[in-house]
Amino acid sequence: MVTLNRELSQTSSLVLSAVGIQHITVESGNGFELFVQPGEEERAKAELDSYFNENRNWPPRVPTQDEFQPFFHPPSLLMMGSLFLFFTVTGPWQDKSFWFLSGAGETTAMLERLQWWRLVTALTLHADITHVLGNCFFGFILIHFFLKMTGNGLGSFALLVSAISGNLINTVIKGPGYSFIGFSTATFSVVGMLAMLSYHEKKRWNRVHFLMPLMAGLAFLAMLGSSGERTDLGGHFFGLVCGMATGRLLANQYVQKLRHSLLFQCTLFILFLSVISTSWYLALTRMN
Repeated sequence: MVTLNRELSQTSSLVLSAVGIQHITVESGNGFELFVQPGEEERAKAELDSYFNENRNWPPRVPTQDEFQPFFHPPSLLMMGSLFLFFTVTGPWQDKSFWFLSGAGETTAMLERLQWWRLVTALTLHADITHVLGNCFFGFILIHFFLKMTGNGLGSFALLVSAISGNLINTVIKGPGYSFIGFSTATFSVVGMLAMLSYHEKKRWNRVHFLMPLMAGLAFLAMLGSSGERTDLGGHFFGLVCGMATGRLLANQYVQKLRHSLLFQCTLFILFLSVISTSWYLALTRMN
């Protein structure tokens, strides 16, 4: 056997040594030559052929990671800053404030008068300074990492869709005569989406692992979202559940590829801003 590859000659030597075939390796002008005892040529060739056939394509190629970086820095600080600035305009909950009269999540208005824009506008209103600061703090941290995983447009739109879905389910279940406000539903939606996206990265799924995102989300709900005088436990829970469902969709391979499209990201971010601005336009122009 003659080869120019030193590593190949060393591997061949190890194979022959392992099966007890005496040999020597000589480095010459032709490369590396392997010599065996007379009569051992066929056996040596068969052993080497067998070894290299069994180890063809080994080690297996490591699958390439779908490395993703947002086209722009996540606007999480801008989003939470805008939420706080809007609170300085609307002020805390007041029964006679036109902001709350037109934009709060009044289930009666939505179910009986079909004022569905309240599903969106309610996310931007807060009961007091503690309420808004808590949402801004946790929202900034969670949304920042979430947008880095999904991109600004896809992540923002998914956040809005899952939060609206959570508010909608909460509205239908609570029925007329209930009111809710706050960004908390969106915050718990992000928790659900992050849990599912993180879980999706695992290669092996089993029943125990499948419960991990739910358990993590419920733990967060128990710590931060189930106490307080004005806490909307239903909104938090349904936001978490809708976030997990949306996160499962975001983990789809086709959606993961779409993250790399600048046009796709910009379109969804514009749509995200349009839904919020249109909802408040309808709230203020159709106020009863």
